Amino acid sequence: MTRSLRLLTEARRDWVDERTAAGNRLQQHLKEVYPLALELMGKQAYGERFLTLLAKFPTQRELQRASPRKLVEYLTKLRCALGDPPADPRQDPRVIALRQAKPLVSDEAVLRNGHLAIKHLVGQLRQLNKTIKEYEQEIAELVEQHPDAKLFASFEGAGEALVPRLIAAFGTDRERYASAVDLQQLSGTAPIQKRSGKSCVVLARFACPKFLRQTFHEFAKCSLFSSHWAQAYHAMLRHKGHSYHSAIRALAFKWIRILFRCWQTRELYNDARHLKQLQLKKSPLLAFLPPQPEA
Repeated sequence: MTRSLRLLTEARRDWVDERTAAGNRLQQHLKEVYPLALELMGKQAYGERFLTLLAKFPTQRELQRASPRKLVEYLTKLRCALGDPPADPRQDPRVIALRQAKPLVSDEAVLRNGHLAIKHLVGQLRQLNKTIKEYEQEIAELVEQHPDAKLFASFEGAGEALVPRLIAAFGTDRERYASAVDLQQLSGTAPIQKRSGKSCVVLARFACPKFLRQTFHEFAKCSLFSSHWAQAYHAMLRHKGHSYHSAIRALAFKWIRILFRCWQTRELYNDARHLKQLQLKKSPLLAFLPPQPEA
């Protein structure tokens, strides 16, 4: 089961990368021949509602020829509504702005090439969305059956995307790693020290499985949204002059020790308990704790 999760999560990453590349190509073609669509895009070029709009109106000319009622309907679906639309769709300021927009190019050859590229990229992105969704459903089913699912779900910042990746990173064989150091070095979160005489240089470890390193890096970054001690530790390192990603790597290094301990003992993680231990030890990161809301 763990091996299946590892293969599926890595394959999903590849499909997501392919979707990102296709989305970037789509945006480039839209900039060249259909910039008006970019104003309606939203956060991602692969959003299903945006792709539906492009499939219905693959050129600026067709979008501007659409009836005001249809335009208002699609704009509302794309969350482009600003307050209550007027009773007459023809008076909607968004519709007026769309109708008055000037085309970027008039060369028929360029427009035809762009139209064809947009059409096929929209179809490709829709298929990639479907493929990624099927992978996510398969991964979710395996996670639900995995004995360590609740353990990794108890960690701050581990959501639907990261729990299966953490399960795949650790596996179920508790004898696989002699200590947390083995996993820290394997994942590339442990730095390399080069000593020569009195000089000592600390370098990032790049010879490692990139997806594994990315997993812990992203987990550490996500933990900043909900873990108070993680926020304080990151703030402390930034105060000392570390770059953002250097501080995230150091935080991931810390997290692996905690993850490894809970994995070995099969004990659910408790952020409040860990913070209490830091307070008992008078950790220096306590000075950087964010203000706590009053009870």
